[in-house]
Amino acid sequence: MKITQDDKTTLRVEEKNRTIVMVAGIIMAFALVRTAFLVHAFGLAYAYYLHWILVAAIAGLAGRRFTEEVTVVFHRQKKEIAWRRNKLFGATEEGRLTFDDVEDVRIGYRGTGKRTTYRIEFVVKGEPFPLSRVYSQGPRGREVCNGVAQRILETMGRV
Repeated sequence: MKITQDDKTTLRVEEKNRTIVMVAGIIMAFALVRTAFLVHAFGLAYAYYLHWILVAAIAGLAGRRFTEEVTVVFHRQKKEIAWRRNKLFGATEEGRLTFDDVEDVRIGYRGTGKRTTYRIEFVVKGEPFPLSRVYSQGPRGREVCNGVAQRILETMGRV
């Protein structure tokens, strides 16, 4: 989760699911190294290295396509929250909420013990409205979510 203060009136919270991108990067690196090895060992006349380039390209496209990303921008002067959620397979949701629509900011969780995962949720009209479907795991995830939620509440003037 990344927080940036664009200016005194705007707070931006961004979150990406980087697991799939990381796996795709590893597959791409393996495929390109394998291609380089085959070209070095057999020369450019060796026709079977092209499928490794195809594997690298497919991994790159899959990594980009299966990434989930959410951006939430808090405008202090307008007292408005603009959110944009890029979901799997490129579908996009976006919308706006006023500060008055958001009743509370809380930490949602699932699981128990060491496997507990956390995410930040707004409470809008009594219903949870998650910032994203990405959960942060363990004590570090809880600390990060608590810090971000505190910053959001400060921005909204609720602390």
